[in-house]
Amino acid sequence: MALNKELGVLAEHLSALDAQKLFTQRVREKEAPGYYSIVQQPIDLSVLKAKCKRNEYGCSSEFLQDMQLMQDNS
Repeated sequence: MALNKELGVLAEHLSALDAQKLFTQRVREKEAPGYYSIVQQPIDLSVLKAKCKRNEYGCSSEFLQDMQLMQDNS
């Protein structure tokens, strides 16, 4: 539980650093037509924060995998 709290703080800090807000919210089809036909596992920082709130991360490597997926999708 403490892990998810710390990871949530990290996700909040990452959101604050995202000046262009490219990773803070879900990509909208209107802004990126065809995105969801290309990206099969969309993820953004709001998803990571929600997973932290629900205590879904059992270890930090799961959080890092989601971060890697977000990078791979970009």
